[in-house]
Amino acid sequence: MNKTAFKWIIIAPTIVIFMYAFSSSYSLQNIDNLNYVVAILVDESKDPNMLDVTFEFIDVSSFSSDSSTKDSTPILDTITASSINSAINIMNSYAGKGIDLSNCEVVIFSEDVAKKGISNHVSDLVNNSEIRPSVNVIITTSNAKYYVENSTSPLEKILTKYYKVFPNSSKYTGYTSDITIGKFYEYLKMPDIGNTAILGGINEASIKNKEESQSSEESSSSSSSSSSGSSNSDQSSESNSKEQSSGSSEQNESSSSKENQDEISAPPISSEDMLAGEAPIKGQRGNENLGLAVFKGDSYIGELTAGETLCHSIITNEVDSFLISIADPFGGDDLIALELYRNSDCDINIDISSDHPVINIGISMEGRISSIIKNLNYADSNTIDTLESATEEYLKKHILDYLNKTSKEYKVDIDGFYYRLKQKFLLIQDLNDYNWENKFQNAEFNLSIDTNILSSLLMQNY
Repeated sequence: MNKTAFKWIIIAPTIVIFMYAFSSSYSLQNIDNLNYVVAILVDESKDPNMLDVTFEFIDVSSFSSDSSTKDSTPILDTITASSINSAINIMNSYAGKGIDLSNCEVVIFSEDVAKKGISNHVSDLVNNSEIRPSVNVIITTSNAKYYVENSTSPLEKILTKYYKVFPNSSKYTGYTSDITIGKFYEYLKMPDIGNTAILGGINEASIKNKEESQSSEESSSSSSSSSSGSSNSDQSSESNSKEQSSGSSEQNESSSSKENQDEISAPPISSEDMLAGEAPIKGQRGNENLGLAVFKGDSYIGELTAGETLCHSIITNEVDSFLISIADPFGGDDLIALELYRNSDCDINIDISSDHPVINIGISMEGRISSIIKNLNYADSNTIDTLESATEEYLKKHILDYLNKTSKEYKVDIDGFYYRLKQKFLLIQDLNDYNWENKFQNAEFNLSIDTNILSSLLMQNY
């Protein structure tokens, strides 16, 4: 057999295989034959045995060459069904095209659904081959559909990009966490460990601001066309109109001033105490992702504030840097802003020699002073030592408060101390007999924090 014949024996079957494979892909998986789902939303239904499952679809036209000029408006279809799988099946029939879940970025459960338990819903999704383990899980304090309807902003033209990017802020703020469905499902199968999900909420101030902005634009447009159409009216009517307009303007200014005074007099919310929907922001997007939802088993039992989430992120080594503001330890009224960086992973050791576990946690941080207070010599070692001590006390208080809340109030280990405990036992039976779920409620925490604050050359001039 010559080389040419042998070559064709190899090439011919290869060509046939590729033609068959690509023709099938073209006919069934072509972009025109599929509807791409970017988010799945689960709400309570009027029927207690059913769910309202909403699918958010990608507008494929937003990926065209002129997509930069288009807003990504949510395309939402809601189906009432007994389960998520049933809703997917009905949607396949309703849409006419097959729905594709491989581009799904988030699964959003309303608070009411989460309180009843979501293990069955999460299992349905995890067992779907199209759902990736990296899909984020969000628990919203509002209706899930309402949450998504207010998720668009001029800053994010394409929703898929926003859904991919927002968990990244956990690395440099610590105010939320990147909770994926793969991680959530893993913890569901471990009864000795609690679970968390991203906490979402609605900022009503932002929604009001957006509505007022739209109303102002509409009234401006309307008054412009009205003035154009009434150019032939007499001067007396113009004078009356101006007087009425002036009086109305004065009333509006008075009302606006009163509203502003009410807003100013309202006590500001500390960043450590903020939850999703409570941030002091007035923007074009109404939803927020701030804090964490806490689960015991598969049921939602409470939430962590932004500050408590930061403490959780420090212990679990999920945050690389973050900003805090401490009271001036030198007696002034100002707050001193510090940017802290994680030197290394937390050193955690559990002592089980006594009746209750003693959890020893060592944290090492490096910091930089972000704010400048006059009349302080930042080059002086005593000044730096005082700042370091104040920073360590600040962190110690907040982290201990957080640990006591999770262990005494929520009674769940969401920091993964259980993994450290496992190292103390040779046999699974001995580990089970220890009953970590109950022991953790009486745990004692010893916290050691070491911070090394560096002053810049700029600050040495003060």
